[in-house]
Amino acid sequence: MPRKKAEKPLHVERVKGALVDNSPLPPSPASDLIGEYVRNDDWIAAQDKAYGEHMKPMRDRQEAIKQQLHEKLLAEGGKDASFKTDHGTAYISNIMNTKIDVDAAPFTNADQTISRGREAVLDFCLNNWDEIGNEMLQIGVTKDAVKQWIEKTGAPPPGVSISHFARVNIRRS
Repeated sequence: MPRKKAEKPLHVERVKGALVDNSPLPPSPASDLIGEYVRNDDWIAAQDKAYGEHMKPMRDRQEAIKQQLHEKLLAEGGKDASFKTDHGTAYISNIMNTKIDVDAAPFTNADQTISRGREAVLDFCLNNWDEIGNEMLQIGVTKDAVKQWIEKTGAPPPGVSISHFARVNIRRS
C-alpha cells in the first residue's frame, strides 16, 4: 500500500534555517502523540530522501575524483605514492580486515588434534597466550546465551554483569 505524502510535522518552525520545536508538548492523549510521531517520522523520512537525492550528483562526483586520484597514485608510485598540494594531500590507505573463517588454515594442537574456525582461533590464542594470544583474543558474550543461562540457573555466568533499560517504541498500525 503506497504511503501518503509526508505532511509537515506539527509544532515545528524554521529558526536560522533549522527546524526547531519551540513549543512545549501539551498534555495529549496517547493517540494524538502517536499520530504526531508517525507524521513527523514520515516528514523526516521524506526530507532525508530529498536530501539524499539532492546530494547524489555531488557524492557521485566525489567518488569519481577519488577513483581518478587512485588511478594516478597507482600509476605514479603504487601503494606508497602521495600527492601533496596547497589544497591537501591524496594518499592510499591499505586497510586489513579480519574474520574468523572455517575455511582458513587449521590449527594443530600439541596432541595433533586439528581445529578449524572459532575453535582454531581459540586454541591458537590459548597456546600462544603470553606471546600474542592475550592481545589477539577479544571475549564477548551473546545476549541470547546469557539469557538462557540466567533462565536455567537464576544468575549470569561468572565474569558477566547485566543491566536493563526501557525504551518507548512506536510501531505503525
